[in-house]
Amino acid sequence: MKVTLLGHASVLVELEGGARCLMDPVFQDPFEDTAVVSCPRREVHFDALPPIDVVILSHAHLDHFDVASLARLPRTTQVLCPEDPLILYALAQLGFDKVNAAKPFTRLALGSYQLLTTHSNVSNIIEIGVVFKDASGTFWNQVDTVVAPQSVPMVLEQTGKIDLLFAMYASQNFNFFESRGTGFPHEMHQMNLSTVLAIDPRMAVPGSAGFRFAGAGMDWCNAFLFPMSRERFVADLARLAPRIPTRIANPGDLFVIDGGTVEHHPAASPMAKMLED
Repeated sequence: MKVTLLGHASVLVELEGGARCLMDPVFQDPFEDTAVVSCPRREVHFDALPPIDVVILSHAHLDHFDVASLARLPRTTQVLCPEDPLILYALAQLGFDKVNAAKPFTRLALGSYQLLTTHSNVSNIIEIGVVFKDASGTFWNQVDTVVAPQSVPMVLEQTGKIDLLFAMYASQNFNFFESRGTGFPHEMHQMNLSTVLAIDPRMAVPGSAGFRFAGAGMDWCNAFLFPMSRERFVADLARLAPRIPTRIANPGDLFVIDGGTVEHHPAASPMAKMLED
């Protein structure tokens, strides 16, 4: 299995047998109605992408569900998404006609590989994570899902050991706009670290949330809304669980999973390139 980070939450998964799954595609910057840009700054080489067999959408937030990017994909591509009426309406308007709206803990056996949608313990967002499994191993893309402690053994019972985890890490403080509180979100940080400890993957990577506000007059928000760096998350995790190898992934980085080993190849993909860290 090959996992390529295209930037922020956009991930290409190439499975044994030749299937290619593209999750949360956002190809251009800025995005989210021009409010944000990828961080690290990157460029995606769309023409270098292989033909896509399955597009997977985790939820309807605009940094994951980008209509302009979806409009560049063939309408015959299969789509896997949560049961969100907004996503389903937009896909229908775009002309996608092979859409599978799946509940959490839906297991899909597709030829030589399997997909398992995972649950989010958040009531006001309809979202899924996904575990990819083939003969070479397993990759769990947690995306923005809050994984309840009781969910972890349910997932592992179906998937076995997780080789590579793209973990939620950012502890984003979006309540800042209402509360003006500038304190560090300790409880969310503890929750994110505890989730990695419970999953106990062979390798953990701080996952999506690689963006920053860049619109006129918005830069000042970043220090308050994104108080957690990837480096801080990796360092804290290392103190708690030195047995779990960690890597920091940048746009264009490739991970190769094969028989219980995970290799990280920085800047190895022609499909995306980091321009500035």
